[in-house]
Amino acid sequence: MNRTYPNKQILILGLLLIVVIFSGPLIARDQSPGRWTFEQAYKYEENSPQVAILLYQRALHLGLESEIKSAARWRLFYLYRSTGDFKAAFDMGAALGNTSQIRRLIGETEQEAASYLQVSPAEARKFYNADAALQRQRSGEVAGRNVTVLLELHRAHPDRLRLRREILRALTEARQTSAALQIVDTLTGTEHILEKADLFISLERTAAARELLRDLAADSDVQLSNAEKGRTLYLLARSHREDEDHLTAARYYRLAARYAEAAQAVRLQSLAAFSLFQGGLAPAALGLIRHADDGRNENIHLLALILRAEVEGDRQAYNELLEQRPILLEKKRQSITPYLVERALRIIE
Repeated sequence: MNRTYPNKQILILGLLLIVVIFSGPLIARDQSPGRWTFEQAYKYEENSPQVAILLYQRALHLGLESEIKSAARWRLFYLYRSTGDFKAAFDMGAALGNTSQIRRLIGETEQEAASYLQVSPAEARKFYNADAALQRQRSGEVAGRNVTVLLELHRAHPDRLRLRREILRALTEARQTSAALQIVDTLTGTEHILEKADLFISLERTAAARELLRDLAADSDVQLSNAEKGRTLYLLARSHREDEDHLTAARYYRLAARYAEAAQAVRLQSLAAFSLFQGGLAPAALGLIRHADDGRNENIHLLALILRAEVEGDRQAYNELLEQRPILLEKKRQSITPYLVERALRIIE
């Protein structure tokens, strides 16, 4: 989800960055890896904001002088906000201080989050506060209060799909299984079965998920729409991937792609290629990924580069992976797509 933040704020921050990046005295005393990474991040902001986020995070991890550190935090705040990562935006906003400007920007962020979740700004902030607190403390009385907040928000807006999925994500990440099931069990019919299977997979209860999905598919009284057929097959694929049955997962991903719209079909074919790769069939994976990679999806493109380098010895792919080394190292530090990252680093190191 992309958003455009106010042009005036972009202009002001852009000018500040130009001053910071190109000021002679600063360059003279700071040629550190953190500073270099900061400058690379700025180049990616417009076309690859997620890459820019990773590089700003890496720059902060490597260490920056105070002026540059402040600039990196501001850039991250705006990038989180523009990409719809409101939880991270609120966290970064708190790190920026408590000036009137920051309070105003946090208020604007609450408005955007509220629009996304289709609730009031106060309810949006209540959700993100409870989510953040629950991830910090997942058991005990405090955790119980935050779970109650999330359940009350769902009861107030049972028809808000994005809110429900965000609440389920928060509860699942915090291993609040009974509360998550309480929400899912408010649903009925096919939606109830699909959401419950999805939750079971997230909780690593894959056999139970497959039993639900197969019973659904075998029920002659239920007429599934194409979207429901596609989601059933996708969830079966996910369940097999969780069990590391990669070739079966690939088969179900490809079947699910038949029921998907064009963009979603590309994603599903890419997931099938990744499963084939994990299952030891790299040439077959390359055959699939060629048709999916247009360079716009970061993970799809990374998989394509790895396969081209490994299967074909493609020098151009190797050089592009080499250029991505700082990004790969930050992904490794944060455990983002670890399988792909380890394979990529193995090629170039």
